[in-house]
Amino acid sequence: DRPVWISDHALGLGYLNTRSAGLTEAQAFEVEERLTLQPPENLSPGPYQLEVTYLNRETGEATAIASDPVRVVIDPQAAVPEREIKGGDRDLFTFFRREMAPKLQTGELDPVFFEVGRINQYDPQQDYLNQVEQAMTYRLSQVPNQLDWLYALTLTHVLQQDGPGAIAALETITQVAPDNAYNWLHLGFVYLYSWQPGQAQRALAEAERQQPNLPNLALLKTVNAVMGLNIPEAIRLLRSGT
Repeated sequence: DRPVWISDHALGLGYLNTRSAGLTEAQAFEVEERLTLQPPENLSPGPYQLEVTYLNRETGEATAIASDPVRVVIDPQAAVPEREIKGGDRDLFTFFRREMAPKLQTGELDPVFFEVGRINQYDPQQDYLNQVEQAMTYRLSQVPNQLDWLYALTLTHVLQQDGPGAIAALETITQVAPDNAYNWLHLGFVYLYSWQPGQAQRALAEAERQQPNLPNLALLKTVNAVMGLNIPEAIRLLRSGT
């Protein structure tokens, strides 16, 4: 897992509608975006060259786009300018991938779902989830096993109630980072959501082996016992609280 500086999002952040603007496929149009391009904290110092790629949302085909040469230098020793130059807002894709998705690896789910609820109040279409899913799927096809991208992809599947997709992503995560008990806990949860108690038991057992006092582990074990029709075990868990 290595830091990669990307800023993926749909044209116009997904709000561009060429049909409502009266444009046809043969007509050209110009989109101007003012967004903050924030580098990862652990990105190596040095020069970076902008590369632009267009990913067709219908076909999944990626095409390189010619752009003006833009070169950015990361220099931790650079002097702080006397007057701060304020950029635009961070796009929702970057916020989702950089701030929300990484909380899966530490089990901080309440802040994630709080932010999701807040976002969905002013974005009823929730197109940002489709944007993240498509972008991360493409990125992972180029650089497999990039952990931060896998967490972002997992969260999109969970929020879209896509059990098989979440299971596939979490299975990969548990292979890339097998020593994180939260990864196994999340995998057990999505297996339960998909009505697969046998697979859930395997994941929850591994989570318990690594960290027996994980929050919600006892609850998920109880649910798993009920789904597996192991009523005596469910009663034992309820009585013992473990």
